[in-house]
Amino acid sequence: MIRMFKTLACVGMGALSVIALLDQAYSAAGLLAAITLALMLLFLGGKKLPEMTGAEFEAFCRDKLKKEGLDAGGLFRTKFREVRQTQLSNDYGADLIATDRRRRTWVIQCKLYRYPVGNAAVQEVVAAKAHYEADFAVVMTNNHLTNNARRLAEENEVIVVEDIEV
Repeated sequence: MIRMFKTLACVGMGALSVIALLDQAYSAAGLLAAITLALMLLFLGGKKLPEMTGAEFEAFCRDKLKKEGLDAGGLFRTKFREVRQTQLSNDYGADLIATDRRRRTWVIQCKLYRYPVGNAAVQEVVAAKAHYEADFAVVMTNNHLTNNARRLAEENEVIVVEDIEV
């Protein structure tokens, strides 16, 4: 029950919605535990997530890249000829694959997270870069990376786009 609660809370459901859900499925003791966890999450903070799924966030990032291109903090800016979503599972670590005007391939990992993004996102996009024989790897998130994930991204030349407004 606790794992299910944390998962639901992390994908953007409000704590009260989670409690209502668990109320239908669990005993009074389970509900009390859920309420306690919900209150802890509310007071611990984290980013409020928009009402969208991970797949919808990937589509949002795809559309943003198609329309605006990628601006890496003034270091460079690129426009894309094509940006497409990969399949939802077995994607080898890439949510999006893009081709820029110079026909270079970019693999992008999109993360809609309530809390900072860890090493796994960077590891996934590094693997995707090798698998797809891409020129560049990018992690895009509504949040920011942990210090360890940022260090790993720098070591592997992964471009990081943080704090995306949704």
